[in-house]
Amino acid sequence: MTATEALAHFVHGLTLEAIPVPVRAYAKLCLLDTLGIALAGHAEPSTRAARCVAEQAGGASHAPMLVQGGRAPAAQAALA
Repeated sequence: MTATEALAHFVHGLTLEAIPVPVRAYAKLCLLDTLGIALAGHAEPSTRAARCVAEQAGGASHAPMLVQGGRAPAAQAALA
């Protein structure tokens, strides 16, 4: 079994109850932090430039770009 297969197997079998409450609370804080940073920086010049690169990259647009909307290839969406 490859490392990817082992990780997929672990995640597939994971239940919310198996995750300790402090870990869940910390994960919520991390998610809120990420969203806050995305909202705060969405109008910055560097973000606008990254969004333009993502929109013009071509390829399958599978991933949504946070805040501004639109879709782009996963790597470019993450950059934007």
